[in-house]
Amino acid sequence: NPLEADAVCRLASQTQARMLVATPTFAGMYTQKDAISLQSLTLLVTGGEKLSPATRASLEKALPQANVVQGYGCTECGPVVSVNVPNMTDERGSLWETSR
Repeated sequence: NPLEADAVCRLASQTQARMLVATPTFAGMYTQKDAISLQSLTLLVTGGEKLSPATRASLEKALPQANVVQGYGCTECGPVVSVNVPNMTDERGSLWETSR
């Protein structure tokens, strides 16, 4: 259950999870609850809602070892269909256009 932040953080710590897919709201809830338990993460994929610059900054501060990316895609296809490439975002945080 994504609402059970204690359980998510505990499982991430126990399994030394390297990747987490969550909405920005849930990811923020997990890092506020217990960022130490999430230190094994190297990739945090957010989706399901817009990742605001403030939320991105908060997640990057709480998880400096992890690449924080925003996933895109309709939830009917899967939680994330595509993601932005780390360090390849423009000033708005959106996907780079292929013409660049």
